Parts: sequence; structure tokens; C-alpha cells
Amino acid sequence: MQRSRSTLWPEAGVAVALVALYVTATLRREQAATDELLRQVMASGVPAPAVEQVIADYQMPLHSLLPLLGGAAGLLLAWVAAHYLALPRLVRQPDTIGLLYLVPSLLLLMGSVWIAQYFKLYLRLQHNELGVVTGLKMYSLYRQKTLLAEGVATGIGLGLYELLGQLLWYLRQRLSRPPEPGMRHGYDALLVGLVG
Repeated sequence: MQRSRSTLWPEAGVAVALVALYVTATLRREQAATDELLRQVMASGVPAPAVEQVIADYQMPLHSLLPLLGGAAGLLLAWVAAHYLALPRLVRQPDTIGLLYLVPSLLLLMGSVWIAQYFKLYLRLQHNELGVVTGLKMYSLYRQKTLLAEGVATGIGLGLYELLGQLLWYLRQRLSRPPEPGMRHGYDALLVGLVG
């Protein structure tokens, strides 16, 4: 698992690019959902002043962008702690000290999920007792069980990313030696699968 300095920047670049793509896709999806909610509210005949007050209170940069960026930054820090501190130690010398190196990574991971969940607010339609749309309402999805579920899902995603990265590194190392039948095709197939 000894890596050269030339592989550090591309690895980090891929991780940052993947997180940036996720943040961009999430923000686009949330903006489309907000636009659809506004369309539904206006089509229901809700007076504009009632909607304008909620829209003024709900500020997308504060209630959506910042929690998402904070969570993404924490996730990247968790990956750095796992990838550059814990995993090299565990590969070199598997012992309890190596496992303790995973603690900062797990704390950063759960902190990033907490930031993204706790500070994030959403918009939804508000209804009266008869089910008629009366406006918009801000709400939070933050619950401890949601935090735990998101933390586990994020940890699994981070673990799979790291596992695939280790597999690619291993295959690349094997390709630098005299070729074995099928190794080159396995590396190419894995790359095509990851990109596709």
C-alpha cells in the first residue's frame, strides 16, 4: 500500500470531483422541487403574500447550500482520515492501534451527516383539515434514527469507494509487473464499470 506522491493528488481530485458532482446534483434537484412546489401553490390559488413570507424565511443558501457544503467538507475530511491515516496503518501492521486510527474518520463521518441533517430545512405544501392547499411550510427531517441511517449509508458508500479504489490500485500495481493473462482485461473492465 506504499504509494508515491504522484498518486496523492489524483486520488484526492477524484474524491473532490465526486463530492462536487453530488452537491451540484442535489442542489439542482432541490431547486427543481422548490420550483414545483411554488407552481403547485400558485395553481391552488393561494394568495401571494402568504407564500412570499415563507419564501422570504426560507433562504436556500442558508437552509440548503451551507448544510450540504458542511456535510461534504466533513465527508472529505473523513475520507482523508481513513485513506491516509487509518488504512495505511492497518495494512502495514493490523493491530488495535490501527483500528483506533479509524475513530477520527468515523467521528468526522457522523459529524458531517449531523451537519447536513441538523441544519437542513425543506419546504412542503401546507394543507387545511379538508386537504386543501393553504400555503407552504418549512420543516426539518432531523431525527436520531434518520441520522443513524444516513450515517450508516454514508459509511457504506465511503467504504465501497475506498474498496474500489484499493482494487484499482492493486490491479494497477499488478499491471506494472510482467503481464499475466487476463489482468489487463480485468483492469479495463473494472474501469469501464466504474465510469459507466
